[in-house]
Amino acid sequence: MSQVLRPPKAGDLVCYRYLSTSRDYGKPFGRAPGHSDKLRPAIVLHREPVGPGLYQIMMLAISTKKQREPDKALAVPHMERQRAGLHEKSWVVVSGM
Repeated sequence: MSQVLRPPKAGDLVCYRYLSTSRDYGKPFGRAPGHSDKLRPAIVLHREPVGPGLYQIMMLAISTKKQREPDKALAVPHMERQRAGLHEKSWVVVSGM
């Protein structure tokens, strides 16, 4: 039986493949030992349809790394981390680098 996935909506927690800016883009995706891509949890802020079955998604990344500047991230409360299945202290990154 196949599973039909619905498009993410605002408030959903999703995971996406994150690529570090230090990644060697000349190597095949996901095949190089020590590659820097990883699954990153994110919270969906907005979903906008752009065509049949296509959506533009606005998300904020969730990081386990505490941001150096406190105004660039919001701590995820313990109870919310438990509900989302996040096992480490986490921050929603609200500002780019």
